Amino acid sequence: MYNNVNLKHIIMINTILTAVSTMILATLLLLAITWPTQFLWNNVLAVSIDGVNTISFWQTLGILILSSILFKNSSITTKND
Repeated sequence: MYNNVNLKHIIMINTILTAVSTMILATLLLLAITWPTQFLWNNVLAVSIDGVNTISFWQTLGILILSSILFKNSSITTKND
């Protein structure tokens, strides 16, 4: 009886740790992609071009999502032998 209860607790803890580590990894990946883009925009474009304003983190993320939608390769290629 104790082994079955302990096994359930171990499985539950393992599931929780996997979910938490996945969320942390996703957050770090999001930051690693967004912050360099924001840094370049704010320190290159906003400084060198008149009328371009600095952007926030969320605006940068929106630009990245929009550009991935607009410039996604949607062509379907088939390999003919």
